[in-house]
Amino acid sequence: MRPFPHRRRVLKGWEEKISYHNYKDIPKELYWDFIGESGFIGHQTFLYKLFRPTVREQYREMVKTFSETAVEITQPRAFALSKIKGAERNNLPVRLLENEEVAVSPYFPSGNENLVFFNAEANEIFYIQEGEGEFQTEFGVLKYEPFDFVLMPKGTFYSIQPKSKSQAMLIIEMPKQYYMPNYGLLSQDYPIASSQIEGENISVLTNEVNNPKKGKVKVVKKVGGNYKEEIYSNSPLACAGWQGTLYPFKINAVDINVVESHTFHLPPSAYVTFLNENGSVNIITFLPRFVHTPPYNHRNTSYNEFMFYSKGTFISRSGIGVGDITLHPIGGHHGPQPKKEFFEVKSIEEYKKHFVDEIALMIESQPNFRLTPLAKKIEIEEYALSWHKESIEVS
Repeated sequence: MRPFPHRRRVLKGWEEKISYHNYKDIPKELYWDFIGESGFIGHQTFLYKLFRPTVREQYREMVKTFSETAVEITQPRAFALSKIKGAERNNLPVRLLENEEVAVSPYFPSGNENLVFFNAEANEIFYIQEGEGEFQTEFGVLKYEPFDFVLMPKGTFYSIQPKSKSQAMLIIEMPKQYYMPNYGLLSQDYPIASSQIEGENISVLTNEVNNPKKGKVKVVKKVGGNYKEEIYSNSPLACAGWQGTLYPFKINAVDINVVESHTFHLPPSAYVTFLNENGSVNIITFLPRFVHTPPYNHRNTSYNEFMFYSKGTFISRSGIGVGDITLHPIGGHHGPQPKKEFFEVKSIEEYKKHFVDEIALMIESQPNFRLTPLAKKIEIEEYALSWHKESIEVS
């Protein structure tokens, strides 16, 4: 596993006042603040805040984020995000699937919320399916567009400000610390080079967002499975500078490096993009590439497989399109559906004919997923029987 590189950002006008040493020469007009993973021994960053960061004036309980009626998944299932309508597209993310190590929630920000969020129980990875906008954070402003992964550390204050009308994103929550994989001989630049975690892929501190006027701000916090509302005396986004190894950043899927082979089929493990600290959750990105064969049939004995189909024509699925989700539980023997033609490349000339133009996001999870009531509403019926039905149709 690879940690994230150390970075530093300072608001204009504070460059000479904020020391490079986190524990010395703290400016008297600023307030020292800290965000860290695994207590005080993992990734961590010190922030220098313009207002006292601990002052709140009001507390209020809101709604639960977990489902008390969630049902464990025991057979292949499929879901269509296009079926989420009306009230389900509310101002807060709606939990779709969950377990102890990872949860997935669709979110359709409208821009009318003007809320500051704070997740105290999980790191969040936002995958942007549709729309453009900004994450306004205490670390600065981070612009987003389709196919971006935006990584938001646990305990970060942020607000989502859409800049286009149509918005759709998936939020992946992982309580444990996340890393990039270490692929050894493929070099430190695979699949993401540390040099890419720089420039526009890191938040930029601005006076508009990070040096606001005094005034109360509503913050929605996720703690213990509940949303709670707290009123801060001043904006928690106010910040003069920060430095450390824990911070929001983004990477677009098209900028992730890809490996290919004309001699054998590369398994999903070749495309792990992020993983948690004990390897119980892997996030995998399938990108446009040349392939040797379609995936082989396999039985899940270690991981549940979640797949979100983001763009293109998918090599192993029929009847599943953009914006759909499939889920294959542990013990679920599966593979390409019968209507998908099998091929095997035997020459470079053949290889050049088998370019797969797809973007798909996969989550491998050792704990079993549970269905929430929302998942049941948007399920694609009889997906588990599709292999049987197609085998009859093609015979």
